[in-house]
Amino acid sequence: MTMLVLVAGDFAMLLRAGMSVKHALFYNCVSSILCLVGMVVGVCAGNIGDVSLWIFALAAGMFIYIALVDMVTNVAFIIALLLIAFFCDFAMHSNKLQPNIFVKKLFP
Repeated sequence: MTMLVLVAGDFAMLLRAGMSVKHALFYNCVSSILCLVGMVVGVCAGNIGDVSLWIFALAAGMFIYIALVDMVTNVAFIIALLLIAFFCDFAMHSNKLQPNIFVKKLFP
């Protein structure tokens, strides 16, 4: 039942993006068939002893990469905000170097 909701959501997104009904159905079917092909390849490769270790290593590497890319962009954004807040506060109080309200709220 859950898969039906996901496929319907994908179909609605493709229609909303401007595809015709025929193209949206075609791309949904292609996506489903490629999922089945991937499952068959994964099951066949998983039955070979040495290959399963490489599959686990590849999957773990992908998860670590995605997590780090997401984390690094968020950390860079926070650092940029802190630098902007610091230099704006420093420009307003040129002789007094103290954290402003933004920094105090962010790091209590």
